[in-house]
Amino acid sequence: MILLDMALPMMDGFAVVRYLKDNKDFSQIPVIAMTARVMKGEREKILAAGCDDYISKPIDPVDCLKKRLLILTDYVVRRNPRMDAAMRVFWSLLKN
Repeated sequence: MILLDMALPMMDGFAVVRYLKDNKDFSQIPVIAMTARVMKGEREKILAAGCDDYISKPIDPVDCLKKRLLILTDYVVRRNPRMDAAMRVFWSLLKN
């Protein structure tokens, strides 16, 4: 999993996530964007760029951990369907 700051000094996060998602070696790695941009439509723009989720700054540690666990759970289930039932229960507990 990659926690990607969208405001990088040499290359913006949008270019980085496009590179990752276009590269077959990296395309399956989940990416969570971190940004201080909270304008309307920003989340949708980030998700459309290829990020799996979005965390706004300042970062709430509990929200950050919850989102990371949800994405990792989804990633594990997609790679190993036999774990689906157990992970679905775990996931439903996290969503509350």
